[in-house]
Amino acid sequence: MLRLLLSAATAMSLSFMMAGCNWVYWDEDFDSYKDLSLTNPYPFNKVDHFDPQTGAERNEVMVLNNGLVALQARIDMIRRAKQTIEVEYFIFSPDMSGKILVQELVDAAKRGVNVRILIYKSATVFEFDEFYAEGLKPYGIEVRYYNAAPIYYISTINFRNHRKLLVVDDREAITGGRNVENDYYDLSEHYNFLDRDLYVKGSIVKAMRASFDAFFEHEISERYQAPEIPSSRIELQKYERKVSDVKAFLAHNPHEAETRAKIEAIARPVLASKPLYSCPEMTFTSDAPGGSFWTRFKDPYSDNYRFLRKTIFDKVMTIDKGLILASPYLLNNRKSEHLEPIPKGIYSKQ
Repeated sequence: MLRLLLSAATAMSLSFMMAGCNWVYWDEDFDSYKDLSLTNPYPFNKVDHFDPQTGAERNEVMVLNNGLVALQARIDMIRRAKQTIEVEYFIFSPDMSGKILVQELVDAAKRGVNVRILIYKSATVFEFDEFYAEGLKPYGIEVRYYNAAPIYYISTINFRNHRKLLVVDDREAITGGRNVENDYYDLSEHYNFLDRDLYVKGSIVKAMRASFDAFFEHEISERYQAPEIPSSRIELQKYERKVSDVKAFLAHNPHEAETRAKIEAIARPVLASKPLYSCPEMTFTSDAPGGSFWTRFKDPYSDNYRFLRKTIFDKVMTIDKGLILASPYLLNNRKSEHLEPIPKGIYSKQ
């Protein structure tokens, strides 16, 4: 049986061939983790079982291994949007990939689609700042920033939101490893990541949208403050230069048009040849929003925020034949270091 686990919370797409092995975290009580797939006790978690008799809970997936293809798939999704678009990324760069996607979002907003964008606000990767948010405001596009803690909040800034999610009309979505930056879409002249996304179409997408709503509406997600016009000459020059940069970013130019044409010429035939696979059982799960230095003291952090690992545990406990796990992040901690050896027949790929 093929079971697909989609996790936007950690920016990982995990696909499992499963059926129970004794894989436990050391020094943690997992009694409350049992039978998750049957009881759904955690928020932002949904398990769909396709009914071939009625067609209910039907979900289809497409694996996006190629960067240009992944970008074209996003463009096509945005162009199909009729009502709503939700965009959530850890990195959102105002480079060519960002320019193309933002211009598509602006076109969607112009035809009446409600567009919302949530970006993680980290000093190490944050570029799509309040000037860009203000530039999108006239089109009705709302931008918010997740965890805008100042850099001297050493602990809180590390409670990161690595979710990567694009949802359209509660019908189709893309989640996986790619942020919005040239090197995720084979557009960088210096280096490009080998990454993977999953395109998803079906009933599970409503759960993905609901998780976005929870992150977007949470108090940790900041409504931006419009940049103030400075009084000093030097700062005013910086302000005007930034406004000019945003204006140029939102405008079309020949280089962008040429890049778009090249992307489509390469990606369109590949997309046309890629099949959609029906998934008989699909699970979407996510950690909860709002984790910070302070919540670790006042709340049971593991119980109230960290739901992804519980979902994975529940899945792993059901396998008896084989496991295929694909993730760019397999990091040891004090618990995983004490995991029992993976049984013969269980495979992982990093």
